[in-house]
Amino acid sequence: MGYFNVPTVDAIPYLGKLSTNWMQPNNAINSLIDQQIDTPIPLEHSSWISKVSSAFMSYDEFQCCKEEWQTLLKRSNADPLFMSWHWQFAWWQTWGELLGLDLKVFKFWHDDVLIGIIPMCLDKQSSFPGIKRPRLQFIGNRWRTTPTVRTEYVGPIFDADYESELYDYFINILADQPVWEITFADLHHKTLAKLLDAIQNNRKGAKFSAVTLATSVGVSVSTDSAYEAFLAKLSRNSRSKFFNCQKKLPKLDICFSNLKNTSTFLHTLNKFHKSRWGRPVFQGSAFTFHENFLASIALDSSLTPILSAMYQHDSAVSVSYNVQAGNTVYNIQSGYEESFGHGLSLGKAHLGHIIKSCFHSKDIMAFDLLAGSGKHMNFKKSLSGSEKNISTVALLRKNHVTWAILAWLYVKPKLKPIYIPLRQVLRRLTSNNK
Repeated sequence: MGYFNVPTVDAIPYLGKLSTNWMQPNNAINSLIDQQIDTPIPLEHSSWISKVSSAFMSYDEFQCCKEEWQTLLKRSNADPLFMSWHWQFAWWQTWGELLGLDLKVFKFWHDDVLIGIIPMCLDKQSSFPGIKRPRLQFIGNRWRTTPTVRTEYVGPIFDADYESELYDYFINILADQPVWEITFADLHHKTLAKLLDAIQNNRKGAKFSAVTLATSVGVSVSTDSAYEAFLAKLSRNSRSKFFNCQKKLPKLDICFSNLKNTSTFLHTLNKFHKSRWGRPVFQGSAFTFHENFLASIALDSSLTPILSAMYQHDSAVSVSYNVQAGNTVYNIQSGYEESFGHGLSLGKAHLGHIIKSCFHSKDIMAFDLLAGSGKHMNFKKSLSGSEKNISTVALLRKNHVTWAILAWLYVKPKLKPIYIPLRQVLRRLTSNNK
């Protein structure tokens, strides 16, 4: 856990005044939250911001705004894949109604030109058990409740020419929302820095405490340099596992092909994952999401699916799900036949083939492996890529409840060395009495 501009030590005295039983709803806590959110905060505008108009986007507008959304996305610093209309709308179409979420897509325009979109939704469940109040969060994730697909590098879509002003305006908008918690899941570290800077420099930002709920690290390989120079940076073992092994493939009658049938590809990916991990990677709604997403980008030049398959004797032995957005190829998921043998790691050989092709393409500047690691080791770090820090942050309105929660998050890790052995002793005593 991490904290930004939060005096966690000062929060500890509140533990004696409020219940810390987070597993049960607490009426006193929820009443205190109500006191903070019942009174809307009026927006203040600078001379430039006063000319900006804002409104919520309806579902029909969301469904039909692909062209203007994508046009704005190209003028912004937002992620071209995860913040694309295709990914965002496919996620909402799959889970919005199913999870009972309320659409809250903010749009901003200046002189009749769209300059900002903040795709958010209102969730009836808090990130903290026992706090029965809705939270505002970005479309694409549902933190700590129902799992969906993971949407990384989330953030607002702001015209780069107006970004600093719009971040300030964003804080004003958030302060005016009748919610106690605003959750930002999987923020890129650059987006997080801009958000925290806007909170610190905006008077209304003082009404929030920013709490880091989780962190992870992704890896991106820059492919805009010479391929030989990249290989020279790798260890001998990494060169062998990912790249030098390519020489063996023709002798094993192995070839590569990009599949067009998305359903066949996803089912094959699921088959390999079930064999390796015991369950398919995309089930139920997640499978539907990826089918809808891939269908939506099939005829769109801004996003290109790369559904790569490795074949031996006309039978798929490895598949790799990738999407090119802008000048970056994103590796969404991979699966392969684990018992292949021949001294070859199919997954690494397949990944090496795709990375090599990225180096040989003038249009591709990076291959992003995203967050996560392998089954036995974090193989991504062995590719000498640059690390991308990703954080999940909650903005909480400052009140007694917030201080109590921050104090609990501060104390909880320190109690762990005592709590775990005590729990084990209690379990042994309980089992002996039976």
